[in-house]
Formats: sequence, structure tokens, C-alpha cells
Amino acid sequence: MIIGRNPECHLPLADAYASSQHARIFFQDGGIFIEDLDSTNGTFVNGIRVSDPSALEDGAQIQIGQTILEFKAG
Repeated sequence: MIIGRNPECHLPLADAYASSQHARIFFQDGGIFIEDLDSTNGTFVNGIRVSDPSALEDGAQIQIGQTILEFKAG
């Protein structure tokens, strides 16, 4: 799933600080991960900038631009 400012994204954001295609959430090896797609302002999980694909845990806070999303597993 691609998240970003582009209205064609799976989850489009109305956030001027988000890149057009900002981050990707994907399923791999039984887990759910997020990776930054070379965005200008970075992707943060629980306040930590993501540089490599990072596993998402239930309740994780994802910050893309000025938008904060909460990841819910299940």
C-alpha cells in the first residue's frame, strides 16, 4: 500500500509536507513493514526516522509529513 500526497495513492494524504509517494506498507515473512520511498521529509515510526524497512507493531504511530496515523493489527 502506497501512502502519499498523490491522489492515486492507496492512502492519499492532504498534507503539503508529504511527498507524492511517501511511504509503502507491505506484508513480508508473516509481518507488516513500512519503508520510506525517498521522501523529502522522512517517515517516522514512534518518533524514530525509518531508513530501512521497519516492522510495524500494533499501536505504532506513523508520521508522514504532519499527518500521524496509528497502525492497528488484526
